[in-house]
Amino acid sequence: MLTRVAPRKNEWLRRVAAERIQRTWRAWYKYCQENSEWLQTTWIAATMIQARWRAYHLKRQKLDRASTNMQRIVRAFLVRRTLQKRRCVIIIQRHARGVLARNRLRHKNAAAVKCQALIRGALARRQVAKRRVVMHQLAITLQCAIRSHQANKKVQGRRDVKAAEQAREESAVHIQRVFRGGQGREEATRKLDLYNQQMEQYKAATKLQSMARRDAAIKKVDQIRAAKFEKMNKAATFIRKMWLGARTRRKYLELMEEFGRHVQKVVTIQRYARGFLVRLRMWRQAVRAEEELWAALEIQRVWCGYLGRVKWETKYEEVWQREMAAVLIQRHIRGWLARTKVGRIRRQIARAEFERARRRFRAAQRVQAMLRGALVRKKFARRFWCCRHAAVNIQRVVRGHALRKRVWQQVKEQKATTIQAHIQGWLVRRRKLHLIAKVICIQRGWRSWQRKPLELREAALAQRKERKEQAEKIQQAFRKHAEHQEVKRIQATDAGSSS
Repeated sequence: MLTRVAPRKNEWLRRVAAERIQRTWRAWYKYCQENSEWLQTTWIAATMIQARWRAYHLKRQKLDRASTNMQRIVRAFLVRRTLQKRRCVIIIQRHARGVLARNRLRHKNAAAVKCQALIRGALARRQVAKRRVVMHQLAITLQCAIRSHQANKKVQGRRDVKAAEQAREESAVHIQRVFRGGQGREEATRKLDLYNQQMEQYKAATKLQSMARRDAAIKKVDQIRAAKFEKMNKAATFIRKMWLGARTRRKYLELMEEFGRHVQKVVTIQRYARGFLVRLRMWRQAVRAEEELWAALEIQRVWCGYLGRVKWETKYEEVWQREMAAVLIQRHIRGWLARTKVGRIRRQIARAEFERARRRFRAAQRVQAMLRGALVRKKFARRFWCCRHAAVNIQRVVRGHALRKRVWQQVKEQKATTIQAHIQGWLVRRRKLHLIAKVICIQRGWRSWQRKPLELREAALAQRKERKEQAEKIQQAFRKHAEHQEVKRIQATDAGSSS
């Protein structure tokens, strides 16, 4: 039962809707026939409004072009002023950094001099304390020797023969020991010098090899990373180019089929689109020129900073080497002067004393010289190791910072490229939507025009032709009047100049 009622209801609804549509259409047609004069007057008024609007639109286009030129000039002036301020800021920063670097270097030099003074004072006090202990022990030894000599003089007559024989044997043994000891020490000193020289050569070669391998590895990694990024960029660009080309060609063919039916409207759209493309190309060229100028300034700033840092490091290295050489020379000279003075005092004491005390003093002097040399070499080796370790740590930190900075710069460039791609895609899609909306608007106007009756369209075309002819007559009359006025002005100018 329900299936029978539903079709009848739908049929009744369609019939009622058709009657309403026919009634509305007949009423509208009757209204148009009764008020044809008023509609014609409205059409003429609309035509005049359109003519006024078109004249205003042309004037507005001229004003827009003039404002665009003014904006371009003002923006160029602002960009140049910004770049000039940037250059001034870079120069001020460079001078300020130079002043700060020189201040830091001066403070470091003062601190180094202070540290050297404190260390030398501590070493001198320690050496004086040790010398005092040695002199005290030497005085005790001399007293013991004198007392034993006095005791030996009492019993000298009892053991002259035995003492003479024993003295000869001891003298021979002592001479042999001294001679063999001297040869052994010379041989040990020669071997130690050879070992130190070979060790220095080995360490220098190891350092050079490590630096060369590190530089080669860094260059190889940079080349691999650059090649990989270039390959990825080329692949992404090619894929995006192919995809955009296919999509654009497909849309282009569809638009060409659609535009083939509306040639005049397409010509108008092309005129506006070409004007927009020309302005867009000029804007992009200005943006590209600005980016190239900014990139050149950035490269100059980085290069100048690098040269300044290299020059400062070289100068600092030269100053440090001169100071270290001066410190080493001063230390050797002071040691030599101190040893000379002590040797002179000891020789004076030895001349006043007997031969045995003199030999013992010389042996103690040799032992002390060897011990001091060993201590000095040990201290110098420790300090040299500390300085080298500090220099290696500083180089490692600086190179790590530079590498991280380069990597972060590459990451920022990739992010900027991604953002630019998204923004450009969004702009293209938005431009496409605006174009489609304008085309739809034009299509609606054209279809509404096509839906109008033929008599009404012919009448409108005839009125348009008549208005066009009248407008041409008015323009010709105005031009003739303007030419007549220009001729009068020229004649008046000639007459004024001749008088």
